Amino acid sequence: MKNTISVRVADFLKNYPPFGEMNLNDLEALSEEVSILYKIKDAVIFGQGEAPHPCFYVVHKGAAVLTKKPSDDIVDMCDEGDIFGLRPLMANENYEMEARAYEESIFYAIPIATFKPYSHKYREIGNFLIESFASNMHNPYNKSYGLNFINDSSAQSATSNSGLLDLQRVHYSKNLISCSENSTVKTIALKMTKKKVGAMLIVKNHLPIGIITDKDIRNKIATGKYPITARAKKIMVSPVITYPEKMTIAQAQMAMMKSGISHLCLTEDGTPNSKAIGMLSKHDIMLELGNNPAVLMKAIKRAGKFKKIKMIRRSVMNLLKGYLDQNIPLTLTSNIISELNDACIKQVIKIALRKTRKAPPVRFAWMALGSQGRSEQLLHTDQDNALVFEDVAEEKLPKTKEYFLRLSKAVTKGLNSIGYEYCPAEMMASNPDWCMS
Repeated sequence: MKNTISVRVADFLKNYPPFGEMNLNDLEALSEEVSILYKIKDAVIFGQGEAPHPCFYVVHKGAAVLTKKPSDDIVDMCDEGDIFGLRPLMANENYEMEARAYEESIFYAIPIATFKPYSHKYREIGNFLIESFASNMHNPYNKSYGLNFINDSSAQSATSNSGLLDLQRVHYSKNLISCSENSTVKTIALKMTKKKVGAMLIVKNHLPIGIITDKDIRNKIATGKYPITARAKKIMVSPVITYPEKMTIAQAQMAMMKSGISHLCLTEDGTPNSKAIGMLSKHDIMLELGNNPAVLMKAIKRAGKFKKIKMIRRSVMNLLKGYLDQNIPLTLTSNIISELNDACIKQVIKIALRKTRKAPPVRFAWMALGSQGRSEQLLHTDQDNALVFEDVAEEKLPKTKEYFLRLSKAVTKGLNSIGYEYCPAEMMASNPDWCMS
């Protein structure tokens, strides 16, 4: 008889990288060894300088914040499905950051001894761990690795740049997602899912009167406390904590930590008595910092427009510049930047598919050629791609090819809009010669 707890653990983990790469039998075997850790708000999971634990952690519910002393700068914020505490897995060293529960949270502790063989068995898992480890380290190549690539001046420069960035004005989306206090929770949840947001602002006469987050739906609806037909006013958090639009990244971070919230409501004068003009999440702040591949990857996957991907690619270029300035080895740099570039292209294809408003008639594959196909693409280059679709009957071929040429033109146009120039030789899927069955 199967352990029902381990089955639930496996069912959760399979939805998040890198566990989704494992076959079900391996994942269930791993899940049987997982420990469940409950932490109240601000409880320490591991301290900076503490000896490594025999496990790393996955956020099941709630969130964790990673900080670095002596200034307690926020290095990362991890929410559901995120991995942290990888240092014992990748290197036998004490922790370089402190991890605390951002709110009341549940974590899965994955035993390193059990997990390590899978990181060798599955190539995708190994690549993912390298990327995640690099994104959560100030200096992943110090003397203990025998790879002293970063000198004191470059490290000091990186710290200085980070400090200046914290003082920049925070950017927010002016396309506010809101609803009325009489909207049903089901309507709100569907809208949040469609818009890919983690919170919904409740407004009355354009003034913020409440907020509903994923956490509220989980704690008040999924538990059965209220039915899914309940009105927003029944489960919303009120009054809303508001701030003015002109605030710095550092101020936004401190505001969230001080109030124990993950979203800030921005109003015209910073009070609930003026019109709501935007919402800011902890993910928006981490994206502003632009120094974390995992955060950038999440932002890419959430992007619903080409314009948004173009903005994220600027952060990717800033990340690349930082890696080059710090003399991070090109192999690691190339792996991380290539993964982010691939994610951008996949998201462009998804958006183009959505815009066609018609499902593909048969299966197809988008082929990356040239430097991207070799995973060597660091800087913006021109496009080299092709599309191959499944064989069809002769009489269906013209219409099928017409569909995929239309799709290819939408994709290549989208790629051009985010920074990839058209290929002068027209070696692109929008060319009939490179769109074939």
